[in-house]
Amino acid sequence: MSVRFHRALDPRTDHVFAPHDRESTYPTPFPTGWYRVLDSDALRVGQVRVLDVLGRHLVAFRGASGAVSVMDAHCPHQGASLAGGVVDGDALRCPFHKWAFATDGKLTDIPGLDRIPRVGVCAHPTVELHGMIWMFHHVSGQVVAPTYRPEPLPEITGPGMTYRGRYDAGL
Repeated sequence: MSVRFHRALDPRTDHVFAPHDRESTYPTPFPTGWYRVLDSDALRVGQVRVLDVLGRHLVAFRGASGAVSVMDAHCPHQGASLAGGVVDGDALRCPFHKWAFATDGKLTDIPGLDRIPRVGVCAHPTVELHGMIWMFHHVSGQVVAPTYRPEPLPEITGPGMTYRGRYDAGL
């Protein structure tokens, strides 16, 4: 049995959503706040890690100075995954055309070009505290300056607390 339409659908006036388009109209389920994305010892200097957190594809890398950055996982040039990139000083180089992005997400170098366009990758505010790497997420999904920073807790860093391992629920 076939279904017949009385007229052809006009995409400019008839709002027909595919299932994946409809998902984008829902608000994000993650509230604004700081989220632990990785243990500090899981990211060595010069290493790049893939992160699938908060419904986003991200990469984390630690530059030569020890600074940690968490940014979107795709190069703005042609969408290559930065997960295969190489850390060069305090920048992450795209594996495709070797564009270099600093820890703040700004494009710093394109091999063979003197003038660098003003583009970049969304770099999320990141803090390293208590042996963990934390990323700030805003409910809008946009990169927004955090309204507060996580505070060091003396109860954790003091002599009264003993680390006895971590529990992983297998998630």
